[in-house]
Amino acid sequence: MKNPYHIIKSQYVTEKSRVLEDLKNRENNPSIARCKSPKYVFLVDPSANKHEIKDAMREIFKDQNVTVKSVNTINVKK
Repeated sequence: MKNPYHIIKSQYVTEKSRVLEDLKNRENNPSIARCKSPKYVFLVDPSANKHEIKDAMREIFKDQNVTVKSVNTINVKK
């Protein structure tokens, strides 16, 4: 297994990623009130698959008892 810190590079902080994190605190909009868990955005190794990303997140945050429900990926040109 790869080092989890080589798979997960850093958290990606933008205005939109902050909105995704705060979805669980929004009760005024019924369409987003269904999102009970926050979503986080990370920069990851492009060669990593979803299973490796999920395992790396579990390993990095094992002390905080984090559960990874799903992993969505997107490739973006720089």
